[in-house]
Amino acid sequence: MQYEFDVTDHIGCIAVAPEVLIGANWDSRDFYVWDHTGHLRRKVPNPTANAYQDIKFVDGRLVASGLLPGRNGAIDWLDYPSLRLIRRVTVGQTSRGVPYTSEGMAIRGDRILLLPEDSPSRLFQFSVRGARVSR
Repeated sequence: MQYEFDVTDHIGCIAVAPEVLIGANWDSRDFYVWDHTGHLRRKVPNPTANAYQDIKFVDGRLVASGLLPGRNGAIDWLDYPSLRLIRRVTVGQTSRGVPYTSEGMAIRGDRILLLPEDSPSRLFQFSVRGARVSR
């Protein structure tokens, strides 16, 4: 399915949910919720200090990876539609000193795949069982 509509902000990440599209602007200061035709349903200030780089809609919740103040990486689980933080897992850095949550993220079952670095890129896979993320 293809979506196209104008937005008067810089949208840095977006998630597709069954009834809506959920996006966040630069540094995720605000969340936007649109229907699938592009009609803005609501704009919500980010309830966390995490500057999300990527978001996914999984099992009725948002999973969002990004950077906390001080450039520490974290993956948050947010209740939808309230956007209330329900879980946070902090993550470390690659051997190149880049936080794992600096760029793209994919989720497959209990695995999170992160692509944090620019050229040359490396893909990191983590398990999200329990409260810790381990490689």
